[in-house]
Amino acid sequence: TSFNAVFDGGSYNNLAQPNNGSSIDALQTVIMNQAVFRKFSTHNSAIFNFVVDVDGSEAKQAGIRWYEMRQASDGDPWEIYQEGTYTAPDNRHAWMGSMSIDKNGNISLGYSSMSSPNSADLGVFVGSYFTGRFFSDPLGQMTVEENVIMEGDANILGIRYGDYSKMDIDPSDDVTFWFVNELMNNGRKNIAGTFVLQLVDSDIGVTAITAPVDGTLTSTEAITITIHNYSQNDASNFDVSCQIDGGAVVTETFSGTLNSLASVDYTFSTTADFSTEGESYSITASTNLSNDEQTSNDSFTTIVKHLYQHDVGITAITAPTSGTLGATETV
Repeated sequence: TSFNAVFDGGSYNNLAQPNNGSSIDALQTVIMNQAVFRKFSTHNSAIFNFVVDVDGSEAKQAGIRWYEMRQASDGDPWEIYQEGTYTAPDNRHAWMGSMSIDKNGNISLGYSSMSSPNSADLGVFVGSYFTGRFFSDPLGQMTVEENVIMEGDANILGIRYGDYSKMDIDPSDDVTFWFVNELMNNGRKNIAGTFVLQLVDSDIGVTAITAPVDGTLTSTEAITITIHNYSQNDASNFDVSCQIDGGAVVTETFSGTLNSLASVDYTFSTTADFSTEGESYSITASTNLSNDEQTSNDSFTTIVKHLYQHDVGITAITAPTSGTLGATETV
């Protein structure tokens, strides 16, 4: 997918610090320290990141573009397995990223962050933070809530900013991440933070609504959802619900056991009316596990449209374009 990876034409002072502080270097156009290669029993992985401008206007806001490449085995072609753009909370700048991957396939991302012109709080100095994702999470997302390693208390002096960040794995257990980064806290310091990405005991959620899909729909359409167990424990006999356009909530019980880190499709026995031609319907599906420790991933919403039987239209005029035009232009 597209992105804008250049700030100010490639200059070295791009990100304005709070309280009219000097602008510091976004360290653009390079893959950050370091690209990591790891072999698993089923595939080889390579992960890397670089800074991008997620705003695109004069305001500028740095985000982190990241990738996981995979190959089935040594010597096979590499392919993009997943890609994403991470934006820090409150639209703060996020840059100076460093990534690593543990023995379970969980990925961590450490980074620098401070207020951007798009932030509600304009007073956050450069600090050290991390996020991450579990190997079973939906692709392309950093799902771990942002954590603070240390906040800064002053602006960086000059444009040169610690391009020495590094994320690594502790060889003693192959799951503990260490992240070294630079900030100002009672003076200029290198800060080391350590953490583990560990699954919670109970956490399930809806990851997709697979039926119905856009088309000629009826008054008795079945709704099918995909439920994922994000936790280390199995989940049994829990409620699931669906709602159309904010109307009545239909609740049914998933009878059975959903194993740890597994997914399953569930079709509601109650059907729904999507029969109005040309109408778009909003479907929301949710899980309701009594001891769910992460409710933010319980729900999923999609839009389904009952297509018109006869409907064509012009979506663009691609030629001619503005310029020196002649008397025999092709439209």
